[in-house]
Amino acid sequence: MMRLNILHRTDPGDRYSIFQRQQDTVHALGLRASLFLHYFDLFHDHIVSDVLGYEKEFGDEIGLALHRLEGPDGLTELAQGLEHIWLFDEERKREILE
Repeated sequence: MMRLNILHRTDPGDRYSIFQRQQDTVHALGLRASLFLHYFDLFHDHIVSDVLGYEKEFGDEIGLALHRLEGPDGLTELAQGLEHIWLFDEERKREILE
């Protein structure tokens, strides 16, 4: 048996329409996708709503990337200009995730 994992990353703005077209194509082919959200995406209601709809209707999986840490809850300050969590030392990673 062959396994195929289709990963789609969301992105706000003009590129979001590309994400939607990719999703339409995958679902038209009867396939499911793994949707890769950035922490930043969680603050865009339309993205969260669409992704949850894809999960419910088509069985798509949802994953969270721990980069693009900017957002309204103060992680921007914690990130101190570094947007990728793996660039922090172990102590800083724990502080951010707590």
